[in-house]
Amino acid sequence: MKIYKRDILPFLLKEINLPRVVILLGMRQVGKTTLMKQIYDNIKYGSKIFLDLENPLYQKIFEEENYENIIYNLKNIGFKIEKKSFIFLDEVQLMPDIVKPVKYLFDHYK
Repeated sequence: MKIYKRDILPFLLKEINLPRVVILLGMRQVGKTTLMKQIYDNIKYGSKIFLDLENPLYQKIFEEENYENIIYNLKNIGFKIEKKSFIFLDEVQLMPDIVKPVKYLFDHYK
């Protein structure tokens, strides 16, 4: 498999240091997952986790009515919220309602 260099990668790596949610949009099969994994691999500090939401077990993490339970669920799979944290979510289109818990997590935990 050939991986093409993405001009946007350096820009996204700078965005990682800013307190915000970054969303990658694009057509199918254009390399969004590969780009996210490259960014993930470049993070050398803090806590990070990459969740493919095609996995129903990862979907369940974000289906909690009490959004504080999401933190508990993430900790159960080894995620450490106590330090700078990065959550990478792939295939989010499978969970249209994930916007609400993601906003909550960002608002309360950055």
